[in-house]
Amino acid sequence: MSASGALDATRSKNITSTSKIAASLAYYCIKASVPVKHATATIDYSGGQPGEIAVSVTDPLTSCPGSDAQVATANSNGDSSSPAGNQGFWITFN
Repeated sequence: MSASGALDATRSKNITSTSKIAASLAYYCIKASVPVKHATATIDYSGGQPGEIAVSVTDPLTSCPGSDAQVATANSNGDSSSPAGNQGFWITFN
């Protein structure tokens, strides 16, 4: 996913939908077309800056009803509320 929440459809499969909670908050919702038990994610450093990422298959903030995974990103200072905290990422499911 890009930092804006857009899905790279040419490099993705089994993803039904994606969304970003707010433009300034780096919290993303992902809906899969297959059952999800586990997820791993990593920052896409190719065009950005160092950052931090957390992924969950439960919705700890209840901001993504019906989603299968939630991802939060931040810059290296732990800031997720500014544009610098918005990071593109890669995610895998099993």
